[in-house]
Amino acid sequence: MTQTTDATTSRDPLAEEFLRYLANERNASPRTLKAYRQALTAFRAENQTPWKRCRGDDFRDYLFVIAKRGQARSYVRLQFSALRTFYQFLAARKGLRGNPVREVQLPKIEKKLPLVLTRQQVEELLAAPTREKKSRSAPLWMPLRDVSIMELFL
Repeated sequence: MTQTTDATTSRDPLAEEFLRYLANERNASPRTLKAYRQALTAFRAENQTPWKRCRGDDFRDYLFVIAKRGQARSYVRLQFSALRTFYQFLAARKGLRGNPVREVQLPKIEKKLPLVLTRQQVEELLAAPTREKKSRSAPLWMPLRDVSIMELFL
């Protein structure tokens, strides 16, 4: 774990113990520790309920707040990944009976459509080998071979 701990998590012994667990036992990267620390701190800033008394509605409200801010779905999922792991830690190490984060359904990540070439771009790409000047030592069939290879992969 890094030496610079946030003031909010340093006053929160459960969060500090969780971050030590991640660093020492799970060998989490510094970036993971930083992201999880920020997620716990951000949730704590919105909700002052003790960790063991939080309910699914507390997490739904938090989800609504960060979605209303216009955060990306991937950011929301990262936040809840940190909270989910934290509550798994609480269940395993601190005897917490239920995991309230499980009650929350996360937004699905947007699927991006692949970028495709236009018909004109494909034609220009296929014509490029025949437009290039070839060196004198190159065989006459080389541009045709290159076009054939490109057609195969397009």
